[in-house]
Amino acid sequence: RGELDLVISDLRMPTLGGREFYEALRERAPEMAARLVFSTGDTVRDDTLAFLERLGRPWLHKPFRLAELRDLLWRADRGRAA
Repeated sequence: RGELDLVISDLRMPTLGGREFYEALRERAPEMAARLVFSTGDTVRDDTLAFLERLGRPWLHKPFRLAELRDLLWRADRGRAA
């Protein structure tokens, strides 16, 4: 039951989509929803991009490189510290 620093979730999942996961997490644990980062290959759709921009959280476009993941982790950590 230790505290998580960050949760990385795919936006498109079979049973519970990323948006639904975010909404459920926001209701149950808003502090964790603020630490949620999405990974997706679907930024072409306007609604997907609008959702990601509305959250104002860093996100990864798949496929991503290790350097991009490191950068995201650094930015997420800076945002939490601010």
